Amino acid sequence: MRVGWARPGCLPDQELGSDQHAFVFDGFKAQLWHQGNEHFGRSWAPGDVVGCMVDLNEHTMMFTHNGEVLLDHSGSELAFKDFEVWEGFIPVCSLGVCQVGRMNFGKDVSTLKYFTICGLQEGYEPFAVNMNRDLTMWLSKRLSQFIPVPPQHEHIEVTRMDGTVETFPCLKVTQRSFGSQNSNPDITFYRLSMPIECNEVLAKSPGGTLQSGGGFSFSSKKDLDDFETMSDFEVLTKSAHCTLGSSLDKEKDQFNNHKDYNQEKPSKLKQRFMLKRTKPEFTSSNSSARLSEEVLADRDDCDVFMQTSTYYYSVRIFPGQEPSSVWVGWVTSDFHQYDMAFDLEKVRTVTVTLGDEKGKVHESIKRSNCYMVWAGECTSPGQGRNNNGLEIGCLVDTVNGLLTFTANGKELSTYYQVEPSTKLFPAVFAQATSPSIFQFELGRIKNVMPLSAGLFKSERTNACPQCPPRLHVQFLTPVLWSRVPNHFLKVDVSRVNDRHGWLVTCSEPLQFMSLHIPEENR
Repeated sequence: MRVGWARPGCLPDQELGSDQHAFVFDGFKAQLWHQGNEHFGRSWAPGDVVGCMVDLNEHTMMFTHNGEVLLDHSGSELAFKDFEVWEGFIPVCSLGVCQVGRMNFGKDVSTLKYFTICGLQEGYEPFAVNMNRDLTMWLSKRLSQFIPVPPQHEHIEVTRMDGTVETFPCLKVTQRSFGSQNSNPDITFYRLSMPIECNEVLAKSPGGTLQSGGGFSFSSKKDLDDFETMSDFEVLTKSAHCTLGSSLDKEKDQFNNHKDYNQEKPSKLKQRFMLKRTKPEFTSSNSSARLSEEVLADRDDCDVFMQTSTYYYSVRIFPGQEPSSVWVGWVTSDFHQYDMAFDLEKVRTVTVTLGDEKGKVHESIKRSNCYMVWAGECTSPGQGRNNNGLEIGCLVDTVNGLLTFTANGKELSTYYQVEPSTKLFPAVFAQATSPSIFQFELGRIKNVMPLSAGLFKSERTNACPQCPPRLHVQFLTPVLWSRVPNHFLKVDVSRVNDRHGWLVTCSEPLQFMSLHIPEENR
């Protein structure tokens, strides 16, 4: 048990006195705690009263034990001195298992047992004197929640880099304590503070139906013959995961084995994203496809832009960071998995299947709160280190609910299908192996809208990537401050007899009003 004072910025997951925010006294061990401990005063016993006094003008703190001022080894009454006041101090205490204590803030001065003996004469006044309302209290609750990264965080530093004519806006995440004794070796869960939402009703592809395995099946041979003229969504889906048979093996190899997007010859998939849907004749020959690529090299297709529902962001993993310690993708507002041994295969999923009375399955979707790709799978063992690091792109089609990924411009075989109205937060899970870990790059690719167009309603038609101040990086904390009710339910407990046991009754029910604000709207 520890009692004392702390600054309002005291973290709920830190032991009182282990950092610079708290100044507390441990009466069991007779120690002072503030960024370490030292011997002070004497030990307490059950029933004792400990007084905590702070002078904000002289910048001093004292503690009393049953009305007597405690002294240090040199005989000084000052427990702490010459500290910074900053935004002030609030009373704090910590309790162990089965420990009970009563905090008296002095709202009724007559209830302070030793105040007239020690405190009043020295010019101190009760903390809650002249307060009409009950003092609000908070407790540390073990419920993992995403909170914004504070500017003076001990380990994490977020740098906002605005976009220019040649570069996109970025949010760079670094570990400022890397290499020091207090470095954080654990995995940290990051996400952006605002989600993108899929449509309430997802569109279905005319060429196939979504199966339980997540792939597509063709309804006729004509669908195979019309493969060249299918929609972008079907081409993207089939190129990502479908096994199309021997007649399409050559076509699939061209999709999955194309080179980096910076090279001269782009993939057929990227060409199709740039072609107009109303002009399928552009795909009649390779020369016409290259011609279309050259024409649209300097600008996007306005008609495609007006119809697109795909949004894009990327994460750049810096060269010093180990890709095998990074996961990139999306999370929902239900993600609270604070697990230091994170494994994609252990993420809980449930399969939602819709069918009819005859047993025919119409639709089957895997529901989860985490849709990620492992960066360790995006690099081959023989691949040399790129000076620019590894760039993983994340695309979401809000009309079809399809999530796809790229690595340095090359499409990956991993994709996810989400439900209607799913809210997705861009997320990165990383264990730091260098000071510079990664950065969110809020850019765009050709004929695909940037992430900001999907996050902000006012930017729906703006193809220029945006990163306003209200968009910031959050991290998952295992403990948070939770409000303590001012009034509790009053119950009477009595033992009826040995046969019936105990009886708990409540004569006065407790009425209260609560307001729940969804996490994405807080």
